Amino acid sequence: MKNKSFEEIVVMTLMEIFGERNLPVLIYHLGGYETLKEPKIFEEKLRELFKEGADIILNYMKNKMEGSK
Repeated sequence: MKNKSFEEIVVMTLMEIFGERNLPVLIYHLGGYETLKEPKIFEEKLRELFKEGADIILNYMKNKMEGSK
């Protein structure tokens, strides 16, 4: 995941978790692609949508980013 933007990393990991078919709906409920460009806003929206379950998603994303170093 080197040289990838935050938005690209988010899209790739969300697709891995939820699947390609569900990705557009999820992005819509998060507030659109603009939300994926700002880490803080993305985290806020993800927590609004998934409540405590957001931690699982965020930890998965963090592990994916750290694993690629």
